[in-house]
Amino acid sequence: MRKTKVVLAVGLIGIILIISSFYFNCYFIQKSISGNNEEGIKNSIFYLHKDYIGGQEEIKIIDEFNYDLNKIVLFKNEELTGIAKFDKDSKGKYKINFVETLDTNNIRKVSKVP
Repeated sequence: MRKTKVVLAVGLIGIILIISSFYFNCYFIQKSISGNNEEGIKNSIFYLHKDYIGGQEEIKIIDEFNYDLNKIVLFKNEELTGIAKFDKDSKGKYKINFVETLDTNNIRKVSKVP
């Protein structure tokens, strides 16, 4: 009987830890992904387009354009030139919508928020 209680307690603690780590991981990822500053823009582009970009430190922002509730960012790295579109949410933060790049072989790659 005592052994069963210990196993249940350990199992419950394990489940709580797994759920907590998942929640905090999602919370901090979402918090760090906003296009309000240069670091956030680079993180957002890398997060959405990570299959094609080596790292966010490789991204160089060329220019930014703000239009009402949208922000368009032109960027490049050694192999890609691209554009990213951000939409302003109700809290005033820019959230990435899509990234489109063109590589040196003129191959187009698009990543969209699901």
